[in-house]
Amino acid sequence: MSQIIKLPLPPSFNRYYARGKFITKIGKEYRMQVITAINRQNAVFKANIPLSLEIVVNYPEDGDLDNFTNTKGLFDALTHANVWQDDKLIKQFLVTTGIHCKKREEGSILLTIKPYEQ
Repeated sequence: MSQIIKLPLPPSFNRYYARGKFITKIGKEYRMQVITAINRQNAVFKANIPLSLEIVVNYPEDGDLDNFTNTKGLFDALTHANVWQDDKLIKQFLVTTGIHCKKREEGSILLTIKPYEQ
């Protein structure tokens, strides 16, 4: 069984973390945005099984198209929102670039979460 949720576009790693380990004000605000988005979509989680993720990143036209700088902040926010017990449960993830939108506020993540199958 899989679940699909739409989330706001995360800040880059350097904006999410200060000195690589402390969560910034922007990072904490993003965490709250993720919790709000999950609650609005009535998504229920707290997974404790191995997971597979499909992540479609919809960037603004002038956005940073680096799919990898966004994933750690996204995973941290999802852990904080109790989507899973620990991001170590993620055994597989695929990140693709989706559509380009006009404004950063329109940027988003379309996340599909499902049990990992070898």
